[in-house]
Amino acid sequence: MILHSTIDNEFTEIVNDKLSKKLSPQTPVLSESDALSHALLEFKSNKYAWQDSLEEAELKEETKNQSETYFPKGVLIYAKEKNKPQQKESYQLCYKFVVFSLSPLYKKAVYIDAVTGKVFKDVDLLIKCNDPATATTVYNGNQQIITDWKAFPWNRYILIDCANRNIHTKYGNSGNPEAENSTTTWATNHQNATSAHWAAEMTWDLYSTVYGRNGTNNSNRQVKVLVDYTGLIDNAYYEYSGGGNDKVRVGTTSVGNRTIASLDVIGHEITHGLTNATADLAYENESGALNESFSDIFGFMVERRSQPNFNWLIGEAPFVDNQIFIRDLQNPNLSGFAQPVIYHGTNWEFGTGDDGGVHTNSGVQNRWFFLLSNGGFQNGVNVTGIGIDNAALIAWNTLVFNLGQNSNYSDSRIASINATKWLFGDCSNELIQVTNAWAAVGVGNPWQVQAINLTPSYSMDCNTVTLLAGIPTYSTVTWTTTNGLLINGNSSPVTLQGNSVDISSPSGLGGNITATVAGGCQQNVFSFCPCVSWDYPVVSWISSSPMPGEPLEAEVIPAHPDALYYQWYIDGELVEVTTSAVLSTFNWPCTSFGEGLSVIAITPCGATASVNGGPYNPICYGKISSNVKLYPNPATSKVTVSLEKLKSSDKTNSSSGQYVILSEIAQIKFIDKAGTVKKVMRFEKGNQTVTFNIFDLSPDVYYIEISDNKLHTMTTTLMIQK
Repeated sequence: MILHSTIDNEFTEIVNDKLSKKLSPQTPVLSESDALSHALLEFKSNKYAWQDSLEEAELKEETKNQSETYFPKGVLIYAKEKNKPQQKESYQLCYKFVVFSLSPLYKKAVYIDAVTGKVFKDVDLLIKCNDPATATTVYNGNQQIITDWKAFPWNRYILIDCANRNIHTKYGNSGNPEAENSTTTWATNHQNATSAHWAAEMTWDLYSTVYGRNGTNNSNRQVKVLVDYTGLIDNAYYEYSGGGNDKVRVGTTSVGNRTIASLDVIGHEITHGLTNATADLAYENESGALNESFSDIFGFMVERRSQPNFNWLIGEAPFVDNQIFIRDLQNPNLSGFAQPVIYHGTNWEFGTGDDGGVHTNSGVQNRWFFLLSNGGFQNGVNVTGIGIDNAALIAWNTLVFNLGQNSNYSDSRIASINATKWLFGDCSNELIQVTNAWAAVGVGNPWQVQAINLTPSYSMDCNTVTLLAGIPTYSTVTWTTTNGLLINGNSSPVTLQGNSVDISSPSGLGGNITATVAGGCQQNVFSFCPCVSWDYPVVSWISSSPMPGEPLEAEVIPAHPDALYYQWYIDGELVEVTTSAVLSTFNWPCTSFGEGLSVIAITPCGATASVNGGPYNPICYGKISSNVKLYPNPATSKVTVSLEKLKSSDKTNSSSGQYVILSEIAQIKFIDKAGTVKKVMRFEKGNQTVTFNIFDLSPDVYYIEISDNKLHTMTTTLMIQK
């Protein structure tokens, strides 16, 4: 009921209301808590707003009330049924709750029948805000914006856009009041606010239309813009709100009282939110300089995309009368405060001021972006521009997918090079120019043809070598040779897709093989020379059961007639290099099982074919005495393990590590020669003898690991026959 009184409040002149007559009094049966239980049973959620600490903190901040919460509070009212006439039969006594869910997203007024507990009705409270409007912005003329109708009793449009974006623009003074207009034609009404609102929409559209991102966090996180922020002069700043949104506070100029809400400034500040949601670059030193630079780059991109006459300046529009600007991407050293154009060069901030130079040192990456876009010569390096859009795409992927909190300039260089490879290819012009642009600003070296890693594998007769190039299998490579060397049986040159070829020498002569990746950015040369064949070498063991501390000994027969030295491998790991064909100095740990042994002879021409000596499993444990007896061995169906009484000499030897003493049989493991545990048996304490079946194990040699409960372990072997 609305009462319209006289000026002196003495008389009521008009009353607005629609009364419902003769409603029957009703008494609630349910308590408020019971009614809420019914409401939440019907309206389920993976996460309610009151379960999110950030949402709760934002609500408390906005309402200036630390006790405020999204937890539903029941109000007992008479509610009218949906789509029914306003008469007494349409009303029911209900508890009204506001239920706000984040996943799935909904906000509803839920009315629970106070007698039956059933849902009487529900009303959506998230209203679509998609009323197109027009406004005359301060710096960009007439533009279309999206607003929201704020219904009775206000009956005004406000600056909320949640049609395809999530933006809310208000004033930044006491209480953060709305900017309101009676129609969708705003003209110059609330011009600072509409200018900021449109700039935020243009930033959102750059992210979504060009880069396919839904807001700063790619999940429609709200952007709040507060204009004419009290006490904020010649500046604007970004704040990540504890309520889970991005806040941009926008001030005014000290001269002329003009809003700072230009396209590039708003784009700059919102991009801090993008950085917050992706790389989260720490706001200090070089990571902070990168943070500022990416905001400059995409603030520039917002302006370039949204107005026909763009420039490389940041923040010049608000200060146009005085020809002042904040930063210059083309000439950072001419900015409002001089910035460096070369890493650690003139104007570089080495101290702790400006949080370690976050604004000053950002000029280096800004200059990199300009050179990459437009080209230029600097620091002795020539850069050919790849265009603004391609340069920005590389910068976007560098920030969003490749950097971390403490990344520095070197990291940004590597990240942008990797991003360029993914976007344009390993041998692209874009990759060359990205590398050169970084060298031009003093980070890294100019582009050089990259050396391919060519790994040879000779055949046993040494007349054929397989070359494996360290490049992706989808690469296209041109192979050229000298002295009539053949490539997969074909004469040079040969262009193939893949990373492996066979090189053969029909004449027995050596020569060079050159591999060049398509585009010419990667290349290497391998020298092939004929070598003496290694006729049927065999690895044999000289000493295969060493005592603890004694080396394994092996020999390859015959020795290679042209070997400079031999490389010995166990389980693929290089363990020894010898000048003779004998392995005699490698000590195998007696606590491990051996694996396969192989040897490679290195000749003046390179590596010969590998010779495999087969698996070998030394058991040093077998040389250590123990009080364990295992029988029968070999076994067929059953095995008995027992502990024997010790002699006095055995007890003495146990202190030197030559004797393993088990106090009881607690666990037995069966381990095959590959080191795989095939069976485990555990026993009650106090067992001195156990007998068990082995039908479930295949015939083979096994390692038997026997343990007590005092961390003593003894290992021996058992052969199973069937």
